[in-house]
Amino acid sequence: MRSRVTADQPATTAGGSPDAQLPASPSQGEVLARAARRAVHHERGKAALLAPVAWLGTIHAAALGMDAADLHPLLRIGIIGAGAVGVLGRAERRGEDLPVVPVSAAVLWLTAASIFGPYGWVAIILWVAGIILAIPHWVTVLRRPRPARKTTEHKKPTNQPKVADEAILWQRRVVPNNPAFKDTRLVEIEPIPDGYTAIIVGEPGATRFSQLSSAAAVETIASAHQASIARVAVEVVEDGYASRARLTVFRSD
Repeated sequence: MRSRVTADQPATTAGGSPDAQLPASPSQGEVLARAARRAVHHERGKAALLAPVAWLGTIHAAALGMDAADLHPLLRIGIIGAGAVGVLGRAERRGEDLPVVPVSAAVLWLTAASIFGPYGWVAIILWVAGIILAIPHWVTVLRRPRPARKTTEHKKPTNQPKVADEAILWQRRVVPNNPAFKDTRLVEIEPIPDGYTAIIVGEPGATRFSQLSSAAAVETIASAHQASIARVAVEVVEDGYASRARLTVFRSD
């Protein structure tokens, strides 16, 4: 008999569980949060479009403040000049292009506002001329290339432990130069004052302590470390295994 899937029974996927392969859809809150982040951190730097408007508003507010304070004309001229020098000096310190045209226009308008008042047609001239002068700035911002996205390279973690320099030296200079050290390696390497100590581990049955501690073997170790024979000691290990030996090397007299 054929089975039927009713509306109350969810359809199963190839994996055998309902909706096992369907990705979870983002909630409305997550969608709104992402949209807000994109609006705030827009790639083209749309906030730079507001710079001319802020500049015009600051100039107009300064003119209104000086008019409300009823300052002496000479004092107004001093304030206007100090402001212009400050803006140009700030750009010079930052290594930016000097805003000569906007500063000159601001000085002229503030001077006119000090004479005729920052109201009526004088204020209209400020905003109309400011918007005209801001057009090149807005075009530059809109045409600014998008910054390249930095790709983070994820390094694959390596499970291989760091090999000590003494173990590398052992494999390169000691093992190939004396048959007594065939198939041997250094383990439990520990530093001591002016040297190190370690365990020589060989192959059971093939490696013998009498070979590891022979005069020729000790001389090979001393030669590999560029030390005197008296600075090398090969002794019986604590466990007494004949295929192992305790090595101690002092690097200087």
